[in-house]
Amino acid sequence: MKHSRVTEILFIIAGVLILTAIPYLILSWQPQGSGRVINVAGYNLADPDPGVWVISEGRPFSNDGVNEIRVKQGELVTLRLTSMDVVHGFKLPGYNLSETLYPGDVVTVEFIVSESGEFEFYCSVRSCGRGHLEMKGKLIVEPK
Repeated sequence: MKHSRVTEILFIIAGVLILTAIPYLILSWQPQGSGRVINVAGYNLADPDPGVWVISEGRPFSNDGVNEIRVKQGELVTLRLTSMDVVHGFKLPGYNLSETLYPGDVVTVEFIVSESGEFEFYCSVRSCGRGHLEMKGKLIVEPK
């Protein structure tokens, strides 16, 4: 069977296009959901107030007393974590997240919330101050 040079070149070009398109499609795929950026700041030196996690989305940090993050299952979530006073640790065992937060630095963590339910997060640095035991919150993941 005789092949023409043009046919061979066309098969090579098609193969190269397919092999380069597959990684591009995989890397550019976005999970269902809008992708959210949520700011979380640890704060513990406001005596006599307890330690808190200050949580905000799309606005400056403000403490409204609610230590909850509400998201939908399947969403891509970006947490921008920081400390406003001393070294804190942000631990979210249900999603295997553990970060050390230094005052003024921002640690960015991105993950897909795959499991629905309520997951506790807390400060994992015991020496952060008197309100350490109150530095708890919940990640609430609502089912699709």
